[in-house]
Amino acid sequence: MPRCGLCITQTKSLIVKETMLYHMIKVLGDGIMIYYGIIFLVWLIAVILMTGKGGFLIAGYHTAPKKEKRKYDEKKLSRTYGIGMMVIAIFITIPYILCDEKAEFLLAFMPVVIIVTIIAMLIVGNFFCRKKATEEEPENGNAAEEQDTFARKYGSLILIIIMLILILPMLYLGEVKITYEPDYFTVSVSGWKDKQISYSEITEITRQEALDVGSRTGGLGTAKLLAGNFRNGTFGDYELYAYKNSTDYIILYRLGKNIVIGLNSREEADRLYDALLEKIREPGEK
Repeated sequence: MPRCGLCITQTKSLIVKETMLYHMIKVLGDGIMIYYGIIFLVWLIAVILMTGKGGFLIAGYHTAPKKEKRKYDEKKLSRTYGIGMMVIAIFITIPYILCDEKAEFLLAFMPVVIIVTIIAMLIVGNFFCRKKATEEEPENGNAAEEQDTFARKYGSLILIIIMLILILPMLYLGEVKITYEPDYFTVSVSGWKDKQISYSEITEITRQEALDVGSRTGGLGTAKLLAGNFRNGTFGDYELYAYKNSTDYIILYRLGKNIVIGLNSREEADRLYDALLEKIREPGEK
Protein backbone atom coordinates (compact mmCIF):
# COMPACT_ATOMS: atom_id res chain seq x y z
CA MET A 1 0.00 0.00 0.00
CA PRO A 2 2.72 2.55 0.81
CA ARG A 3 4.36 1.84 -2.54
CA CYS A 4 1.02 2.34 -4.31
CA GLY A 5 0.43 5.55 -2.40
CA LEU A 6 3.87 6.78 -3.39
CA CYS A 7 3.17 5.92 -7.03
CA ILE A 8 -0.13 7.82 -6.94
CA THR A 9 1.58 10.85 -5.36
CA GLN A 10 4.34 10.79 -7.97
CA THR A 11 1.78 10.41 -10.76
CA LYS A 12 -0.24 13.39 -9.48
CA SER A 13 2.96 15.44 -9.19
CA LEU A 14 3.91 14.52 -12.75
CA ILE A 15 0.46 15.48 -14.03
CA VAL A 16 0.68 18.86 -12.27
CA LYS A 17 4.15 19.48 -13.69
CA GLU A 18 3.06 18.50 -17.18
CA THR A 19 0.01 20.76 -16.89
CA MET A 20 2.16 23.68 -15.72
CA LEU A 21 4.64 23.01 -18.50
CA TYR A 22 1.80 22.85 -21.03
CA HIS A 23 0.43 26.21 -19.90
CA MET A 24 3.90 27.78 -19.91
CA ILE A 25 4.48 26.61 -23.48
CA LYS A 26 0.97 27.71 -24.43
CA VAL A 27 1.47 31.16 -22.95
CA LEU A 28 4.79 31.49 -24.77
CA GLY A 29 3.13 30.32 -27.96
CA ASP A 30 0.30 32.83 -27.59
CA GLY A 31 2.87 35.60 -27.36
CA ILE A 32 2.25 37.17 -23.95
CA MET A 33 5.83 36.48 -22.85
CA ILE A 34 7.02 38.06 -26.07
CA TYR A 35 5.00 41.20 -25.21
CA TYR A 36 6.46 41.48 -21.75
CA GLY A 37 9.90 40.45 -23.00
CA ILE A 38 10.00 43.34 -25.46
CA ILE A 39 8.77 45.79 -22.81
CA PHE A 40 11.46 44.57 -20.41
CA LEU A 41 14.12 44.82 -23.14
CA VAL A 42 13.18 48.40 -24.02
CA TRP A 43 13.29 49.40 -20.34
CA LEU A 44 16.66 47.66 -19.90
CA ILE A 45 18.14 49.47 -22.91
CA ALA A 46 16.74 52.79 -21.66
CA VAL A 47 18.27 52.34 -18.20
CA ILE A 48 21.69 51.36 -19.60
CA LEU A 49 21.67 54.36 -21.94
CA MET A 50 20.66 56.70 -19.11
CA THR A 51 23.83 55.77 -17.21
CA GLY A 52 25.79 57.54 -19.94
CA LYS A 53 27.75 54.38 -20.71
CA GLY A 54 25.48 52.87 -23.34
CA GLY A 55 27.38 53.98 -26.42
CA PHE A 56 27.81 50.35 -27.43
CA LEU A 57 24.01 50.11 -27.82
CA ILE A 58 23.86 52.97 -30.33
CA ALA A 59 24.29 51.17 -33.62
CA GLY A 60 25.74 54.03 -35.72
CA TYR A 61 28.00 55.32 -32.97
CA HIS A 62 29.23 51.85 -32.00
CA THR A 63 30.35 51.04 -35.55
CA ALA A 64 31.92 54.46 -36.23
CA PRO A 65 35.71 54.86 -36.50
CA LYS A 66 37.54 56.17 -33.43
CA LYS A 67 38.25 59.43 -35.23
CA GLU A 68 34.53 59.99 -35.74
CA LYS A 69 33.65 58.94 -32.19
CA ARG A 70 35.95 61.64 -30.82
CA LYS A 71 33.63 64.25 -32.34
CA TYR A 72 30.76 63.25 -30.02
CA ASP A 73 30.20 63.52 -26.28
CA GLU A 74 29.47 59.86 -25.61
CA LYS A 75 27.86 60.42 -22.21
CA LYS A 76 25.55 63.11 -23.57
CA LEU A 77 24.73 61.04 -26.67
CA SER A 78 23.97 57.97 -24.58
CA ARG A 79 21.67 59.88 -22.23
CA THR A 80 19.90 61.55 -25.16
CA TYR A 81 19.04 58.16 -26.62
CA GLY A 82 18.24 56.93 -23.11
CA ILE A 83 15.61 59.64 -22.65
CA GLY A 84 14.09 58.75 -26.02
CA MET A 85 13.98 55.05 -25.19
CA MET A 86 12.48 55.88 -21.79
CA VAL A 87 9.65 57.77 -23.50
CA ILE A 88 9.02 54.80 -25.81
CA ALA A 89 9.20 52.37 -22.87
CA ILE A 90 6.60 54.39 -20.93
CA PHE A 91 4.23 54.54 -23.89
CA ILE A 92 4.37 50.79 -24.57
CA THR A 93 3.99 49.93 -20.86
CA ILE A 94 1.13 52.13 -19.67
CA PRO A 95 -1.56 50.62 -21.96
CA TYR A 96 -0.94 47.23 -20.29
CA ILE A 97 -1.60 48.80 -16.88
CA LEU A 98 -4.50 51.13 -17.61
CA CYS A 99 -7.85 50.48 -19.19
CA ASP A 100 -10.78 52.48 -20.47
CA GLU A 101 -10.35 55.85 -22.19
CA LYS A 102 -6.84 56.61 -20.97
CA ALA A 103 -5.36 53.44 -22.45
CA GLU A 104 -7.28 53.92 -25.69
CA PHE A 105 -5.96 57.49 -25.99
CA LEU A 106 -2.36 56.36 -25.50
CA LEU A 107 -2.71 53.47 -27.95
CA ALA A 108 -4.22 55.76 -30.58
CA PHE A 109 -1.31 58.19 -30.40
CA MET A 110 1.44 55.65 -29.73
CA PRO A 111 2.74 55.37 -33.34
CA VAL A 112 2.91 59.17 -33.62
CA VAL A 113 4.71 59.49 -30.28
CA ILE A 114 7.23 56.79 -31.20
CA ILE A 115 7.97 58.29 -34.62
CA VAL A 116 8.34 61.82 -33.21
CA THR A 117 10.60 60.48 -30.44
CA ILE A 118 12.81 58.68 -32.96
CA ILE A 119 13.14 61.82 -35.08
CA ALA A 120 13.97 63.89 -31.98
CA MET A 121 16.61 61.36 -30.90
CA LEU A 122 18.29 61.48 -34.30
CA ILE A 123 18.25 65.28 -34.51
CA VAL A 124 19.52 65.88 -30.98
CA GLY A 125 22.08 63.09 -31.27
CA ASN A 126 23.54 64.32 -34.56
CA PHE A 127 23.48 68.09 -33.96
CA PHE A 128 23.57 68.71 -30.20
CA CYS A 129 25.80 65.93 -28.89
CA ARG A 130 28.90 66.92 -30.82
CA LYS A 131 31.90 68.28 -28.96
CA LYS A 132 32.65 71.96 -29.48
CA ALA A 133 36.15 71.42 -30.79
CA THR A 134 36.38 68.78 -33.52
CA GLU A 135 38.89 67.86 -36.18
CA GLU A 136 37.87 68.61 -39.72
CA GLU A 137 37.03 65.70 -41.98
CA PRO A 138 39.19 65.20 -45.09
CA GLU A 139 37.47 66.34 -48.23
CA ASN A 140 37.92 63.05 -50.04
CA GLY A 141 37.12 59.75 -48.39
CA ASN A 142 37.22 56.23 -49.67
CA ALA A 143 34.15 54.07 -50.35
CA ALA A 144 34.51 52.20 -47.05
CA GLU A 145 34.40 55.50 -45.12
CA GLU A 146 31.28 56.59 -47.00
CA GLN A 147 29.60 53.27 -46.29
CA ASP A 148 30.45 53.60 -42.60
CA THR A 149 28.99 57.11 -42.59
CA PHE A 150 25.71 55.74 -43.93
CA ALA A 151 25.64 53.11 -41.18
CA ARG A 152 26.44 55.75 -38.60
CA LYS A 153 23.59 57.98 -39.71
CA TYR A 154 20.89 55.40 -40.22
CA GLY A 155 21.92 52.39 -38.11
CA SER A 156 19.96 53.49 -35.03
CA LEU A 157 16.92 54.38 -37.11
CA ILE A 158 16.91 50.93 -38.72
CA LEU A 159 17.21 49.28 -35.30
CA ILE A 160 14.27 51.26 -33.89
CA ILE A 161 12.15 50.55 -36.98
CA ILE A 162 12.73 46.83 -36.43
CA MET A 163 11.55 47.24 -32.83
CA LEU A 164 8.42 49.04 -34.05
CA ILE A 165 7.70 46.22 -36.49
CA LEU A 166 7.80 43.81 -33.56
CA ILE A 167 5.80 45.93 -31.09
CA LEU A 168 3.01 47.58 -33.10
CA PRO A 169 1.46 44.38 -34.54
CA MET A 170 1.12 43.05 -30.99
CA LEU A 171 -0.90 46.12 -30.06
CA TYR A 172 -3.16 46.31 -33.10
CA LEU A 173 -3.56 42.71 -34.32
CA GLY A 174 -5.01 39.49 -32.85
CA GLU A 175 -8.29 37.63 -32.53
CA VAL A 176 -10.72 35.93 -30.17
CA LYS A 177 -11.20 32.31 -31.21
CA ILE A 178 -13.66 29.71 -29.88
CA THR A 179 -12.90 25.97 -30.09
CA TYR A 180 -15.58 23.43 -29.14
CA GLU A 181 -14.93 20.05 -27.48
CA PRO A 182 -17.43 17.41 -26.22
CA ASP A 183 -17.18 18.44 -22.54
CA TYR A 184 -15.78 21.95 -22.70
CA PHE A 185 -14.91 24.80 -25.00
CA THR A 186 -11.79 26.96 -25.20
CA VAL A 187 -11.54 30.73 -25.59
CA SER A 188 -8.24 31.77 -27.19
CA VAL A 189 -7.18 35.41 -27.19
CA SER A 190 -3.99 36.36 -29.02
CA GLY A 191 -1.32 37.28 -26.51
CA TRP A 192 -3.05 35.67 -23.53
CA LYS A 193 -3.34 32.16 -22.10
CA ASP A 194 -6.25 30.02 -23.31
CA LYS A 195 -9.31 29.65 -21.08
CA GLN A 196 -11.01 26.23 -20.93
CA ILE A 197 -14.60 26.34 -19.69
CA SER A 198 -16.53 23.19 -18.86
CA TYR A 199 -20.18 23.16 -19.92
CA SER A 200 -21.15 21.62 -16.57
CA GLU A 201 -19.94 24.64 -14.56
CA ILE A 202 -22.21 27.10 -16.42
CA THR A 203 -25.43 27.80 -14.53
CA GLU A 204 -26.93 30.49 -16.75
CA ILE A 205 -26.27 32.26 -20.04
CA THR A 206 -27.38 35.76 -21.00
CA ARG A 207 -26.57 38.04 -23.88
CA GLN A 208 -26.35 41.81 -24.32
CA GLU A 209 -25.14 44.28 -26.93
CA ALA A 210 -23.40 46.86 -24.72
CA LEU A 211 -21.26 46.40 -21.64
CA ASP A 212 -19.28 48.65 -19.32
CA VAL A 213 -16.20 46.45 -18.92
CA GLY A 214 -15.00 48.46 -15.91
CA SER A 215 -11.32 48.36 -14.96
CA ARG A 216 -8.68 45.73 -15.61
CA THR A 217 -7.27 44.22 -12.42
CA GLY A 218 -4.88 41.85 -14.15
CA GLY A 219 -4.61 40.86 -17.76
CA LEU A 220 -4.09 42.00 -21.31
CA GLY A 221 -5.19 45.26 -22.88
CA THR A 222 -4.21 46.22 -26.42
CA ALA A 223 -5.76 48.49 -29.03
CA LYS A 224 -7.86 45.54 -30.21
CA LEU A 225 -8.22 42.96 -27.42
CA LEU A 226 -9.06 42.68 -23.72
CA ALA A 227 -8.43 39.53 -21.69
CA GLY A 228 -8.03 38.49 -18.08
CA ASN A 229 -9.43 39.73 -14.77
CA PHE A 230 -11.72 42.77 -14.69
CA ARG A 231 -14.03 44.49 -12.22
CA ASN A 232 -17.21 46.48 -12.85
CA GLY A 233 -20.35 47.52 -10.99
CA THR A 234 -22.49 44.74 -12.49
CA PHE A 235 -20.45 41.56 -11.95
CA GLY A 236 -17.82 42.67 -9.44
CA ASP A 237 -14.70 40.65 -10.20
CA TYR A 238 -15.09 38.70 -13.43
CA GLU A 239 -13.13 37.39 -16.42
CA LEU A 240 -13.32 39.05 -19.81
CA TYR A 241 -12.23 37.75 -23.22
CA ALA A 242 -13.29 40.19 -25.89
CA TYR A 243 -12.59 42.54 -28.76
CA LYS A 244 -12.47 46.16 -27.64
CA ASN A 245 -15.10 47.08 -30.20
CA SER A 246 -17.37 44.15 -29.33
CA THR A 247 -21.03 44.66 -30.15
CA ASP A 248 -22.28 41.35 -28.73
CA TYR A 249 -21.42 39.95 -25.30
CA ILE A 250 -22.15 36.45 -23.99
CA ILE A 251 -22.31 36.34 -20.16
CA LEU A 252 -21.65 32.99 -18.51
CA TYR A 253 -22.78 32.72 -14.88
CA ARG A 254 -21.11 30.07 -12.72
CA LEU A 255 -20.13 29.37 -9.12
CA GLY A 256 -16.74 31.07 -9.45
CA LYS A 257 -16.07 34.28 -11.36
CA ASN A 258 -18.53 35.03 -14.12
CA ILE A 259 -17.08 35.01 -17.61
CA VAL A 260 -17.89 37.49 -20.38
CA ILE A 261 -17.01 36.81 -24.00
CA GLY A 262 -17.21 39.70 -26.46
CA LEU A 263 -17.26 39.03 -30.19
CA ASN A 264 -17.21 41.45 -33.09
CA SER A 265 -19.83 39.83 -35.29
CA ARG A 266 -23.41 38.75 -34.64
CA GLU A 267 -22.84 35.50 -36.55
CA GLU A 268 -20.04 34.44 -34.19
CA ALA A 269 -22.11 35.41 -31.16
CA ASP A 270 -25.14 33.47 -32.48
CA ARG A 271 -23.00 30.39 -33.02
CA LEU A 272 -21.51 30.52 -29.52
CA TYR A 273 -24.80 31.33 -27.79
CA ASP A 274 -26.72 28.53 -29.54
CA ALA A 275 -23.95 25.99 -28.97
CA LEU A 276 -23.76 26.75 -25.25
CA LEU A 277 -27.53 26.66 -24.81
CA GLU A 278 -27.58 23.25 -26.48
CA LYS A 279 -24.79 21.96 -24.25
CA ILE A 280 -26.18 23.12 -20.89
CA ARG A 281 -29.83 22.28 -21.67
CA GLU A 282 -31.23 19.62 -19.37
CA PRO A 283 -32.07 16.22 -20.99
CA GLY A 284 -35.60 16.33 -22.35
CA GLU A 285 -35.73 20.13 -22.19
CA LYS A 286 -36.69 21.90 -25.38
